[in-house]
Amino acid sequence: MKRCLMVYNTRTGGVRQRDFLAIVFESGKPRLWGTQSRRFHETGMLAFVGIEISEKDVFARLVDSGAVIENVRASLDAQSKYLQKLQAFKFGNVIRLIAGDGDEFELAKVSEGLKTEVVNLP
Repeated sequence: MKRCLMVYNTRTGGVRQRDFLAIVFESGKPRLWGTQSRRFHETGMLAFVGIEISEKDVFARLVDSGAVIENVRASLDAQSKYLQKLQAFKFGNVIRLIAGDGDEFELAKVSEGLKTEVVNLP
């Protein structure tokens, strides 16, 4: 998979490049964690990263960010589900995480994200 969520600021409409979002469990509930900003975020924008990413790659970034990981196996499973669920969205979609019961979660599209204007040359 060559796509990942990047931190997206809904107020300014800006994307923070290289700040990938991963799933972290806080008090048993899944949340989006910025691997570079090292804090929780509400939304992310789906971006093309150009290289294949696996759940182990996301987990490695998570560990490098200093996130507290209570259960390694559950975290790897969550990253795998997370990457699979991202397949349902298009590049540029702004997505938020909806926590379910226990370690279950869903991803929901908030908006289409950045719009680019196409200028036709004469």
